[in-house]
Amino acid sequence: MRVGLLVTLVTAVKGQGTTACAYRCDPSWPGLDKGVCYNGECPSPDSQYVADTLCSGLPYTPGPGDILLHDQVPFTSSDVCQQYVNSWESQSKLSNSSGLMVKGNDVTDFTSRGKMWFSVVSFLIQDCGSLDECQDLIHGATGKQVQICIDKCAFEFGEQKLETALCDLVGGSSTAGLAVFFCHTLFPKIMQPVNKFLNKHIEDPIIHAVESIQDAATNFAQKISSFFGFGYLQPSELVV
Repeated sequence: MRVGLLVTLVTAVKGQGTTACAYRCDPSWPGLDKGVCYNGECPSPDSQYVADTLCSGLPYTPGPGDILLHDQVPFTSSDVCQQYVNSWESQSKLSNSSGLMVKGNDVTDFTSRGKMWFSVVSFLIQDCGSLDECQDLIHGATGKQVQICIDKCAFEFGEQKLETALCDLVGGSSTAGLAVFFCHTLFPKIMQPVNKFLNKHIEDPIIHAVESIQDAATNFAQKISSFFGFGYLQPSELVV
């Protein structure tokens, strides 16, 4: 029987890494991913670097396809990337504004991370749906139009209120360690990966015409979840 690796390794390579890359070193132990902040695109899971540095000590010699590359979440700053990856294995306990206890698991598994990002980005669009800039998204929208919606939302409701709402959202749906990231990180830092996606598609249509703001939020959340590497999760797996 294979023995799973229980420790999440956080290593910055080639300087300060800004992309959070997750690798499942042993497929027989789902959920025990190893994270690294890497400068540039995530290394191939079949690379020697991953085998020797991130997944060393396996009780077998990994072959092609044995090590899986999971999510790839791009940040702007290396310190926020490190904070994000560290939170997967957080053992801390904190109370969010609703009084719920957020207890750290050994690591937040792949599906749970996908659910949290899906919930966060869809919530932002739905919660701000009363604003004209966001209501217009139902007619179809580019990355720039979505940015305008979120920026207007942060201005109208305040970043602190949005931070509290996101903490309540993920703390109420999961007790996994990644909730600590959303509950202890300022809104602009949480938005770094979202803005990376929006800037990449600033003039591209990323929301097609829909009937409701809820549909627009779901459409956007599915696109960004795929961008973060959660694309092969079924839609039903992303909904909390």
